[in-house]
Amino acid sequence: MRHVQQAPGGVRRLSVAVVVNYRQQADAKGKLVAEALPPALLAQIQNLTKEAMGFSADRGDSINVVNSPFTAEREKAAPEVPLWKQPDMIELGKTLAGYLLLAVLALFVWFKVARPILRRYTSPPLPAPEAKDETEAVLLPPDEPANPEILRLAAKYESDLALVRDAAQRDPRLVASVIKNWIANDNR
Repeated sequence: MRHVQQAPGGVRRLSVAVVVNYRQQADAKGKLVAEALPPALLAQIQNLTKEAMGFSADRGDSINVVNSPFTAEREKAAPEVPLWKQPDMIELGKTLAGYLLLAVLALFVWFKVARPILRRYTSPPLPAPEAKDETEAVLLPPDEPANPEILRLAAKYESDLALVRDAAQRDPRLVASVIKNWIANDNR
């Protein structure tokens, strides 16, 4: 008794179909015309296919070679789509429109909100209301009425200051020595 085990996946039979395109020949006008292959060339293609596939009649293999035109006419090129209708350009336009909208919004916020706020906090203080004379401007707050005693003291101070300035212009050495004495007395 003998036990024979065959490998799985063995080939029982091959069936092959080959379709060959018509050949292109130039006619009398020079235009290409599709023409069927002669039977001798088809037989040659069939024999070549048998050799390539390992044809075996004992196994029950079959082969069929057919000559047929693949396309009757060459397809015309599709009309070119305008640039503004192409999907990639539409997507790019949407993206750019979003960025443009964001830029316009940022400019609006800057000019209508942020800049006025910055100007309010960085502007110089308003000038004080003008006084009738220098004495009143120095001594009085803007909302208080003038007191005659304060005005008299301010006038005396102004006259004393004018005398000191006049003395400093006439004899600067004398004024310098007086100031030195004051400083020396303050340091003690």
